[in-house]
This record gives sequence, C-alpha cells and structure tokens, in this order.
Amino acid sequence: MSSPQWQTQVVPARLSFLAIYNPSLGPTDETFADQLVYYYSRSAHEARIAAKKHARSDAAGGDAQREEENEQLRQIGLAQGMVDFARSFTDGKTHVDSIDTEKSRIVLHELEPGWWMLASIDLTQLPAAAPSSAETAKKIGTKTESKPAIEHSAREVSPPALLLQQLIQAHYIFMLHHGPSFDELFVRMARDKFCGALDRYWTRFARTWDVLLHGNPAADVFGGIKLSSGGELGMGVGEEEWGSGERDVLEDLTRRTMGLVDLVVSRFGEAPPVKDDATVDDGELLPWMGSGSQPIASDGVIFGGVGAITRPTLRSVSLWMRQIYTYGDRAYGVRDNPLRPRQKRIPPPIATAVERSENKASKQADADAAKAEAQSEDAGTTLGIPDQYMKYLTFGLSTFAKSSNPSRPEPPRRTIAKQKRMEETGHFVIGLRGDLSSIDESDSGIGSDGDDESSGLRSVLRTLQVELNETPTADEDKTELQKKLSEAGLSAGRNDRKDYRRLRVLVYVHRPFMYCFLFEDRTPSLSVAGFFKDLHHNLLPIHKPLLSSTSVARVAQRIEETQTPSKKSKEPTAIYDLIYDPALLTVHTSVPNIPEPGTSAAEGIISGMKSSSINSPSLWTRIEALNVHSQILSTLSSVQRNPHEYERTSKTTRNWWVVWMKLSPSSPAETLSNTCKPPPGDDAKPTPATLRHEDSTDSNDTNNTASTDPTSIAMEKAVAPPLNRIAILVRKASDAVAPPPKSTSRAASSMWNSLSLRSNSTSDEITGGASAGWGPAALAGGIGIDARKYVEGLLSLNR
Repeated sequence: MSSPQWQTQVVPARLSFLAIYNPSLGPTDETFADQLVYYYSRSAHEARIAAKKHARSDAAGGDAQREEENEQLRQIGLAQGMVDFARSFTDGKTHVDSIDTEKSRIVLHELEPGWWMLASIDLTQLPAAAPSSAETAKKIGTKTESKPAIEHSAREVSPPALLLQQLIQAHYIFMLHHGPSFDELFVRMARDKFCGALDRYWTRFARTWDVLLHGNPAADVFGGIKLSSGGELGMGVGEEEWGSGERDVLEDLTRRTMGLVDLVVSRFGEAPPVKDDATVDDGELLPWMGSGSQPIASDGVIFGGVGAITRPTLRSVSLWMRQIYTYGDRAYGVRDNPLRPRQKRIPPPIATAVERSENKASKQADADAAKAEAQSEDAGTTLGIPDQYMKYLTFGLSTFAKSSNPSRPEPPRRTIAKQKRMEETGHFVIGLRGDLSSIDESDSGIGSDGDDESSGLRSVLRTLQVELNETPTADEDKTELQKKLSEAGLSAGRNDRKDYRRLRVLVYVHRPFMYCFLFEDRTPSLSVAGFFKDLHHNLLPIHKPLLSSTSVARVAQRIEETQTPSKKSKEPTAIYDLIYDPALLTVHTSVPNIPEPGTSAAEGIISGMKSSSINSPSLWTRIEALNVHSQILSTLSSVQRNPHEYERTSKTTRNWWVVWMKLSPSSPAETLSNTCKPPPGDDAKPTPATLRHEDSTDSNDTNNTASTDPTSIAMEKAVAPPLNRIAILVRKASDAVAPPPKSTSRAASSMWNSLSLRSNSTSDEITGGASAGWGPAALAGGIGIDARKYVEGLLSLNR
C-alpha cells in the first residue's frame, strides 16, 4: 500500500467559478438552463488551455461538455435553494449572502432586481503535517484511512463583505461602459450578443480577481468615492493654499469649453523624481501608469467636477480611473472598444500589403547595414587592442572570452523611457494618441481608431453611459405631474431613462494627475487635432500649483498643526483615520495599504521615503497591516448587528488601538437621492426616528396619490435609512508589549483568530475588556486622545 503524497507547496486562495443568472428567464424545468447568462470555471478554463497547449482534442467531447453544463445548472440551483431556505425564516425580508464551508467560501448577491451573481472561492491550501513513521505503520496495520494531504485555511482571504463589494464595484464599471441596467441591455440586445458582452468583461475580471487581502481593504469595503489625502480642492477665499485657485481654473475650463459636460481629476502616486536625486526608489524603473501598482491611501479624487453628473456616476468614473492607473492600456475600455464586438481582421488589399512590405524591407535593410557597419569597426579588436596582439598577451584566452554573437536583442528600455517621458510631459490615453508637440497648426484631420503600434497621431474614440443631475426647471415650464411631485417633496424624473446619456470620454495624464473629460457625443472640436493641443496647454500652468496644494507632506503638516501644544511630543505616534460619508459617497483614509509580500515594504523598509511626516508608516509591516485591516473589517461586521451602538474601542494583541464611531449625517436625508445602500456597520432597518418620519408623513397627507406610485415609494425607502457618517481611528499603543499567551486551546478556525485578534465569544472580549478604553479612561489609557474631538478637527479641515 503506497503512502499518500503530501503537498509541499502553498496554493493561495483563488476563484473557483463565477456565475450570473436570472430566475425569471427560465421559470420552468424545461427552460431552467435559460436562467444562466454567464459562467466562468477556473478548472474548465485551465483544461482548455492545457488541451490547446498540447494540441489535443478531448475524446469525450460531448460528454465532457454536458457534464460541465450539468455542473453549472447544479450550482445555480443550489444557490436558489439556499436563498429560498433563508427567506423562509425571515418572511422574505433578507437573504443569505455568504456561506463558508471546509474548502470554500461562497458569496451571492442580487446586483439588480432579478439578476444574481454567484461566486465560489477555493480557500488557501496548506501542506498538512506529515505523520510520523510509527503512526503511519500503525494506520497501515489497522487499515484505517489516512488524513488528507492538505489543509484548507481562510487566513488572509477577504471576508464576504469585501468580496461582495469587489463584485459590486466591478458591476459599476461594466454598467459605466454598456448601459444603465441589465434589463435594458437584455431587451435592447440579442441574447447571444448580451452574453458575449458579459463574457468579454467578466472573464477578464475573473482571471485577474485577487481574493486575498490586498491594497486597502478598510477603505474598499465601503465602496465610495476615494478622495486624496487632502480631500478635494479648496473653495473660495481663504483656501488658496489648498487649491481654491486651481479649482476656479478647472471650473472655468469646464464651463467655457464647447461641449464639455464635466471633468474629474484624480491624483495617483508621487511626482516624478528629480533627475539628480540619488534616493530614487526601485519602483521608478517602471512607468508610473500601467505597472500593476495599487493606489495608496493618499491617492484619490481631488476635483469631483461641477456637479453635472450624479454622485453614483462619479463613483463609477473614479473606480475606472483607478483601473487605468493600475493596468494602463490593458484596463477595460482603453485599448479595446467595449461596444465593438471582436471580429477577425480583414487582410488589407494586395497593393497596399505589397507597398507596406517593401517599405518595411527597405527600412530593415538600412538598419541591418548600419548595424553591420558599426560592428565591423570593432570586429577585429578587443577593448581597442587588435585581436592578434591580445591573443599573445592573454596566451590565447581572449579568443574564448570574446563572444561569437556580440549583438543582443535590445530590452524594452526605449519603450519604457518613451512612456515615462510622455507621462512627465502630458499625453492622452484616450483621445488623440501620439506626441502632442508634433501637432502643427495646419493639422485638421485625425487618424481613425487603429492599432496601438501606429506611430502617427491617432484618435481613440470611447464613450461612457453616465447619469446627469436634473437641471432646475422654472415653475412655468413644469408639467402637471412635475408640479404635483414638487409639492409632495419628491424629485421629478429621477428614475427616468432620459437622465442617462452616452458621453464621449477623454483621459489625459500628466504625472501624478489623471483628468477625465466628459464631452457631448457629437462635439465638432473633438475631430480637430489642435483642440487636444489647446487642452494640453491650458492644463500646463496649473500643474505645479496642483502638486503643491495636494502634497501629502503638506496635508500631514496641516493635521499636526491642529493639535494642541499639550498634545504634541518630540516623537508623536502616528494616528491613522478613515471617514466615510454615505450622503456624499466619499471615503477618506490615511490608513496605509497592506504591503505586497516579498517586498521591502512588507518588512517595514520604506525606500526613498522621508520619515518626517507624522503619518510615516515606518513600523507598518505586512503582519501589522493585516492585523489592523482585519480588525477594522471585523469591527464593521460586528457593529452591523447592533444598530444602536455609536462607539466601540478595541485593542488587538499586536497592540493597535482601533476606535469606531458613528457620527451625525453631513446633510439632511430628505435632500438626498440616488445614494448607495447603508455602509458596513450601519443597519439598513428603519430606526425609531425614521419610523416617526413615516408616521408624520402619513398623518399629514393620507390621500396623497403620489404615495401609491411605485417610483415614489422606492424613493421614500431610499432616503429612509439614516446616513450616519462612519469614522475609524487607528493608533499604536504606547505600551506596545506583547501579551502573554492565553491558556485556552481553542483552534483558530477563522481568519480573524489566525491573525491574533481577540475572540468575539463574549461581550467583554468584543469590547476589549476594561483596558480597551471605554468611557473617560480611554483618554489616558486607550488611544490617548478624545476621539470625537479629533475627528471633528479633521472634518473642519474641509476633508
């Protein structure tokens, strides 16, 4: 009997399958297969790649395909059964959204009414401890089954709330390019084209989806508009130092440019280093954009536009800009046109092909001749010494040292250097591709959308589906229905499809800023090359002022100056903050990212970074970052079950204080519309204040006909939940001493326990006990400051 093969490698958690289905498309058993509109399986994808690599065909053919189809239907049938089973216990009000098994984590979510998404994550596979030889012999003698060769662990796997938020954000970007809803796409397009559009986007997403904790999970779980470290640019008199002048320039540019609807500006990373700077980071060897770098805590939106587009659309645009920064031309909607189906390229005419081949051959011949001439000059020399003399001097060893093929393929340094040069001078990623300085005043035509290898000027045409804010209408221009809705305090036409429009998009980058212009679809100036050059010249004067007003060091200095002299010390401990405003859909955080494994930052070595800032993450190692972010996610999940809790302080066993608090809304809920669902940690159920508001509405106007309209009822429900702001503070404990190990032997079966977090078995352990900093003792023995006053000071900085 052969012994089991024990696994020696760690297999990180990854996606197993992803499905999108609609139960209403197949209500009967005969049409059940029509419910499924998209399905991706990692195992099936890997099997197809292996078969294609070895140039073999599957002998099972139809049997394997039928088995795969049966597995797909079984998964969505099981998901629907779980949803119906959960609804039977809650009277249909709530549904299950995640299930954890021994080997997988399953999440499902209703993206839109009737449209469901199902994802299964295979947990991390760890090599199991091999038994001793005595135990193995004993098991073989008794013929008992051996233990499995691998163990499954949820350590460092994203929690269900974060996985769902990543799927929702991906859905936002898909709808930004294709349309306002799945229902409209399904009605407007044929089924095969609809499924093809889903396959092009979601397959790319599924292949690159990182289900492990990475980036900034504490900010990503809210799914809002990520602001930069200093928030948006200042406004009005007194905010000139924080960019109010640059805001006026951008607003004036938006209003006076013909066809320009709105403009969004974000900042990513740092400005390009000085040429003679000796402390250049290794990351500067790669381009600023498209190198795969995740946005850091200080990155985000600095100018949210003039208010022409709605906040949800601004959120979608900001998420797409983050993808462009990370993936560059490989981001969805940049190199490939989402609205153009993939087609096989038609070969050019024979005459054109012959002419191109002749030109290419002549250029190649000239290049080869120049290279041969350059090599012939040094062909008979070694280090400038003739080979005959060098042979005598080295006793013949120089003949072995000299390579027979001195010419090597040139690395892509020229391409990287060209991209870095264009990033530092400014260029269009979407729009007029090419060198803007080569545009002449006489240039009026622009080349059509073509290959990226084109050396001339080329226009890349892309459009986005955005929702525009309704413009105020005069009373004499309102219809009878609009007047009734206004009298009832409701918005007229908010859910009308006329609010959605397809606009032409231009993306201009000038490190470290990215500009997203939204133009009318038929703007004539977009066909003129000189117009793009004028835009480039209009943005150059404000580049340096923007660098100064959005500097991370200046923001940190401004926060430090707000502290009272009694609170300052020679070596202040960094205080990281996170503030989420569901009314404005904004997220601001200074909590650093989780360093990538294997990098110097993961060990706390921050190259090329000055430590003079109060928020310098000098001790922010990977294990510390995982500990803090996991505690924040655990706290958000815990407080969601208690809507009446307004503050919680906890301390991890790695000596980090985490303070969560709920603040009052930034604006009245009655004036808001089209906002997202309540944030994590804020229950969606109506609070007593909301119930009183509904009772007073019914008592004032019980015969209001607008209240029976489904649209009006939906709008009332959308503004019913309280939009309380969420604030989180993180600080390293002053008495950072590792606690003694506990005597309990409870296994760490979840990710939170595996990261050395407190157990949530009792209320005392949830709150951190007496030493967690509840009440007045928190000012002295806890985080060391008045948390609410500190947050109020941050909010007073217009962040």
